[in-house]
Amino acid sequence: MLCAILIQLFPGQRVAYLGPVYALGLVLMGLIAVRYEQFFPQRYAEDSRLQALQSLEQLGQQAGGMLHDLRHPLAAMMLELDLLRQKLALTPESDEMIGSLNESVAQLKRQMDDALLPLKQQTWSRDFRENLDVDHLLAGICHGLQGVARARRIKLLFVASSMRVMLNRPRHVVYQLLHNLTINALDASTQGGSVRLEAVIVNKQLELSVSDTGCGLSAEQQAQIFEPFYTTKATGTGLGLWMVKRIVSDAGGAIRCESTVGYGSRFILSLPLQ
Repeated sequence: MLCAILIQLFPGQRVAYLGPVYALGLVLMGLIAVRYEQFFPQRYAEDSRLQALQSLEQLGQQAGGMLHDLRHPLAAMMLELDLLRQKLALTPESDEMIGSLNESVAQLKRQMDDALLPLKQQTWSRDFRENLDVDHLLAGICHGLQGVARARRIKLLFVASSMRVMLNRPRHVVYQLLHNLTINALDASTQGGSVRLEAVIVNKQLELSVSDTGCGLSAEQQAQIFEPFYTTKATGTGLGLWMVKRIVSDAGGAIRCESTVGYGSRFILSLPLQ
């Protein structure tokens, strides 16, 4: 087509002489198409962000209906697990396993209830306060994921602090945040590795950290790790850390990552003390 246009523009000329012009045009068109983000980085970033927001909006609408429908079977599962514990002659170990499973189901249901709050146009009161036993929280996470860690031959532990603090979010929300980070740490670790949970108070902030001895993250990966749909996992959705950051930010806190390739990563949640 371009060749035909050139012939019309330059009648009587040999097309062979116009070959370099034609080739140059193709090269320029290809460069602009392939390297659009380099020629117009700001516009490219804005377009990418808009597409991500549109995808999140569609995902939110679909997820809202799914969450509403899934709450009922989860409630039924909790009831059935309680009945099993009452009717069966369980060994202490089996009773503990069913209790842990029941707590995991209950935690999942609470997460679904919280996820539906924005759809109901509700939010946590600014005056909300809850006294948190930090060691109990960390022990609960380690207990719930100890089976996964053992199966992968990863050492999962927490550092006791004997702290009780007052936060502006309920315990199960903080549990959800740390639970997600701990699962990520286990996924990043290999056989013989370790994952450690720890809590300290720094500048009137409760800092909860999850450290692993996995492969670590490059500087480029760390810069994108909290963006929606960005993932380093083959089967990941890229929404887990984005959701953690959103929930922490809503509570007036922050999350950061410290990582070295080949040595592991450390994710730190900072939550304001009340």
